[in-house]
Amino acid sequence: MNLSVIGLEEAYGRGGDSPQDGMLTALELQTLDFEGAELLVLSQCRMAGGVPSSGEGVYGMRRAAVIAGMKTFVAPLWNVDDAAEQKLMDLFYSELSIGKRRTEALRQAQLQLLKSNDWSSFLAWAPMILSGDPAPLPSGFFTH
Repeated sequence: MNLSVIGLEEAYGRGGDSPQDGMLTALELQTLDFEGAELLVLSQCRMAGGVPSSGEGVYGMRRAAVIAGMKTFVAPLWNVDDAAEQKLMDLFYSELSIGKRRTEALRQAQLQLLKSNDWSSFLAWAPMILSGDPAPLPSGFFTH
C-alpha cells in the first residue's frame, strides 16, 4: 500500500520544520474519513493501478478510497498526455454539472475526445476509469 503515492505540493516546497513528508500513500489514504464524500478524482498518471496481493485483490489508491468511505473513484490506468487529460476532465465536470450520471458523464467526455482530431487515439481517452456509485452528483454540488 506504500507503492501508490500522491505527491502533494508540500513535498516540493515545505519548510524544514514540517513533520509531513508531502506524500500521501494508499495506506495513509485508507485511514482518512471520507464517509459520505461523493467523488475522488486522481487524474495523475496510473492512479487507478495497484499492486496484486495474494488472496487479497489489488492494493492501491482505488481500494484505499473505498476503505476510507469515498462513494466514487475516478483515475487513469496508465500514463496519459497532460493536455488530453485536462480536456477529458473539463468535459467530465461539464457533463456532471448538468446532472448526468457519473458513469454517463465520463462516457460522454470520452466519446467527445474520441471524435476530436487531436485525441482520437484510445491512449488519450481510454485510461480513465470510474468505480463506485454511478448516480448523478447531488443537486447543488457545483453551486458552491
